[in-house]
Amino acid sequence: MKFLKWGVLAVVVLVVAALLIGWINLNGIVRRTVETQGTKQLDVKTTLGGASVSLFGGSLGLKDLEIASPPGYAAPQMLSLGKGHVAVSYGQLRQQPVHVQTIELNAPKLVIEQSGGKFNFQALMDRSSSAEPKPEGGEPMRLIIDSLRIDGAVVSLRPGLPTFPEQYDVRIPTVELQNVGTGEGAQNGAALKEVVMQVITAMAAQAANSDRLPPEVRALLAGDLKQVAGKLANEQLKRLTDQVQKKLPGEAGQMVGDILKNPQQATSNPSQTVEKGLGGLLEQTQKKKK
Repeated sequence: MKFLKWGVLAVVVLVVAALLIGWINLNGIVRRTVETQGTKQLDVKTTLGGASVSLFGGSLGLKDLEIASPPGYAAPQMLSLGKGHVAVSYGQLRQQPVHVQTIELNAPKLVIEQSGGKFNFQALMDRSSSAEPKPEGGEPMRLIIDSLRIDGAVVSLRPGLPTFPEQYDVRIPTVELQNVGTGEGAQNGAALKEVVMQVITAMAAQAANSDRLPPEVRALLAGDLKQVAGKLANEQLKRLTDQVQKKLPGEAGQMVGDILKNPQQATSNPSQTVEKGLGGLLEQTQKKKK
């Protein structure tokens, strides 16, 4: 009987050890998958400090996610995230697409930077490879997300325009996107690059709605946001970017319309666009202050 007890205990220890080893390996697989898929699909360096799958299943923790800026932009990281929480089961991690109940991103930081006549989020969208990379032994990771919530986010905007401050820091309200990867135009879920671009676009749109930004800068943002949102399969994002233009003063709204009609000309010389399109607006603002 004594030997039987020791034998049972040894089996239990071996099972627990095997589970722990599998759990640790799974954490590493998730981290490497996010880094590899993010770097290939966005075509910029993507790093993840760690991933932690719950021992009891049902949740996944992410920490220290960093997405680098496209070449030509000064900020080392365009998007950084201290912590994130994902509600997903073990089984779903191995399915295609991965069905996620909720994703919560806590206190992410986004740097929006204008350089060479283009904002970095549009440059990232253009840089994202159209051919989706295939990881070893399978299809590229795709996601269906019921609810994606962004809390406590800060957007740092660097307009890169003469006579304007170098940087504006805007704390944006909570953003929640629904049914990511299931909207019109989405096929078999959303690729990781599409999810990232939807997060960035939603954060940028909320910042562009802030009264802390001058109308000139908001107008230029509205033009790029409209174009990027048009390429993403999410009607909610399109409504968010429409709101940005609707909140602009008349002259600024007209400038956005001109940008959308001829985006190449407008973004080739944003300073001239601002001076020409918003000259009347600046005059009116000065008169109101007197």
